[in-house]
Amino acid sequence: MIEVIRHFLEAEALVDPLDTVEFNFEDQYSLLFHLSVNSGEKSFMVKVVEDGVGQKEYGSLIDAHKKFPQFVPTPLLLKSIGRREYVVNEYVDHSAISVALHSKQKKIWAEDLPTFFVSEEAHLYDDHSILENNFHHVLEKIAVYIEPDVYKELCRFIYAADVNRYRELPVKAQHCDFSLNNLGEKDGRLIIFDWEDFGKSKTFGLDFTTFISSALYHNPRDIITFLDGSKYEHLNKIKSAFLEYGNITEKELVPVYVMCIAIFYKLKKELGYGSETISRTKTVLVELLKHYG
Repeated sequence: MIEVIRHFLEAEALVDPLDTVEFNFEDQYSLLFHLSVNSGEKSFMVKVVEDGVGQKEYGSLIDAHKKFPQFVPTPLLLKSIGRREYVVNEYVDHSAISVALHSKQKKIWAEDLPTFFVSEEAHLYDDHSILENNFHHVLEKIAVYIEPDVYKELCRFIYAADVNRYRELPVKAQHCDFSLNNLGEKDGRLIIFDWEDFGKSKTFGLDFTTFISSALYHNPRDIITFLDGSKYEHLNKIKSAFLEYGNITEKELVPVYVMCIAIFYKLKKELGYGSETISRTKTVLVELLKHYG
């Protein structure tokens, strides 16, 4: 496979035949390669996928890069060889742990993340998109993916809120898997990975919700503490910017958060994600409904 990658990179003039190319495997992903050319003169990330996934992922990456160029790795090439597809983009250190543990005082938390959550680039105002913040409509869409007892409690909780209030919220395409595992850092700025689910939901707050859950390690108790107004130093500016952007109060944030956890649960089941992710998301949803229901 390494020789195949080098060959098409040379054919596309991304690598010269005389270049020294080092291949490094990413520990978390068996088919994700980091290519360092001439000891770091150039670097690429190559993801190997099959059965048409690459076309979809590369298209989402291009779309996201147009909307959020400061946050998205530059897409460089999609190459299909047989069943395999090779998605090539600029290399950025895929180091979520670095962002999570070492960047709490850096501009990533104070500036970059708030900027991403309140960005205007992807606003959509067509009739279909407006339904994304119609919680009655969203509940109907997700019904088949949620267990009946949980769905019953979810409906009871959402219907008790002023759902018409949420129709006024901004509508924009969401990343749909915005978690610490999909964040990296380059030259002190935030980089966001894995855009293949981009736009599958446009409901206000989904990316904010999934990020907060991952930043609090999916611990329902800590999430409830956050929603109830307690301060987490590295999350203060993110939360403040988000509330101001949506023109909502902390109390009004709770139904948004619960609704978005339910949407995320639906997406993970619909897209066939692992049982651990699905189970963890369900636990958060159930515990939030117990506490606020």
